[in-house]
Amino acid sequence: MRLITTQGAPNPQRLDIFLHEKSIELTRTHINLMEREHDDESFRAKSPFGRVPVLLLDDETPIGEVEAMARYFEEVVPEPNLFGLAPRDKALVSMWAGLTEFELMTPIAHAFRHGHPRMGVLEEQVADYALVAAKKASYGLGVFANHMQHRDYVCLDHFTFADINAVVALRMTKLAKIDLNQWPVLQKWLEKMCKRPSIAALDQ
Repeated sequence: MRLITTQGAPNPQRLDIFLHEKSIELTRTHINLMEREHDDESFRAKSPFGRVPVLLLDDETPIGEVEAMARYFEEVVPEPNLFGLAPRDKALVSMWAGLTEFELMTPIAHAFRHGHPRMGVLEEQVADYALVAAKKASYGLGVFANHMQHRDYVCLDHFTFADINAVVALRMTKLAKIDLNQWPVLQKWLEKMCKRPSIAALDQ
């Protein structure tokens, strides 16, 4: 079993946090997105849309998408539990994993990818869309800040996959030039989360 990944990008970071929490170590092959190695024919055979990371099972079956990989490892290594155990808890984690990905991470990423000159190598940039995405991200961050008042974790009484998504999204605000200090509760929460070994390891 091995992982094809890249350094620094948000989706690999999500999986890295998850694997660290589970104490899972994998053989890794790194590709360079800025050199468009994800467009290589051999990689596209494993990941048709060129997305990273990709997990190759022992029989070479490729599994893409971070949540799919995370759920696979949740079954293989059940503890610590990161997706909930009871039906209610599983539903809450799934709900908030989706909300943090699509209402926070996605618009923040779009604001960065369409607003930072260096990212033009990866896709055709639309400057006006960067502004629209930043506005949508700010709205989502405001809603999320209200939700996180008096909460230690996003949806359960312990760290879950939803927290992983939220952490990675909030870390991306700096790249997207969105000032997280507008939402002190989120800034404080992120600072606390960044003390977890699995998250601190991202910057080592």
